[in-house]
Amino acid sequence: MFADVGIIATLFIFYFIYAFYDIIRDCVASFKQGYNGKEYNHEPVITKDMIQEAMKNKTFGNFTLPPAVVFFKDGDVIPSEGYKVEKRIMPDGNIQSRILVSASVEKVLDMFNEFIALLGDTCGVVLEDFRTDKGDHIDHFAYYKDTFVVRSILLDFEELLLNDGFVGLAVWSEMAQAEVQLTMHKVIQIYARDISPFQQVLAEFGIQEDTELRFFFEDFYMLLSTDVGDFAVEALKNRLCIDHSIMQAGGFEAMNN
Repeated sequence: MFADVGIIATLFIFYFIYAFYDIIRDCVASFKQGYNGKEYNHEPVITKDMIQEAMKNKTFGNFTLPPAVVFFKDGDVIPSEGYKVEKRIMPDGNIQSRILVSASVEKVLDMFNEFIALLGDTCGVVLEDFRTDKGDHIDHFAYYKDTFVVRSILLDFEELLLNDGFVGLAVWSEMAQAEVQLTMHKVIQIYARDISPFQQVLAEFGIQEDTELRFFFEDFYMLLSTDVGDFAVEALKNRLCIDHSIMQAGGFEAMNN
């Protein structure tokens, strides 16, 4: 008899444990489904409505994002103007500085053009095309180009440079020991040993140094391409008279969180 009671008690305990586990599991499942109306996980879920809403909200105070960028206000980053300066010691012992610039869309290309003018009479160009099937990207190089001509050509491709998040551009000069980049995020990067001329241009455009500046690509965003992207890239390559192209391993993350 006591054995029967022990068996029944054991079965009751197992049943109680299972029932308790089932309740906890259901509660956890309900929490997941209820988080912002969708199952929560580490990868953000992007819906068509989210994209449309983000496309309507591209201005933050006096700062407007370029058409290539879709920014989702998911964290604590508020896109704004400003720049940061970083320094590094080169293998030859000299110090090189990097300026990372965030500027409102109406200023980006004019400022980029002024930066290129500081490189001197002759420059080299790299057109970066991230529109590949394997997640890699292609760098198209043009050497020893007349700087004035390059600036004129780029003015004809403003729509591509601002609207296409799969295209980046770099212009450099060995004589000036400087390089200016318009990244696929439409953020300007400058590498130079003497940054004072570039800082003067930044001041003329009303861009101030901000050591606490945070960039939109540190939060949740997407990059968009354009319907005429392939055609425009080929046209720009022809105008620049590309000398050669190299497939580079590794593409980029079109989303960041």
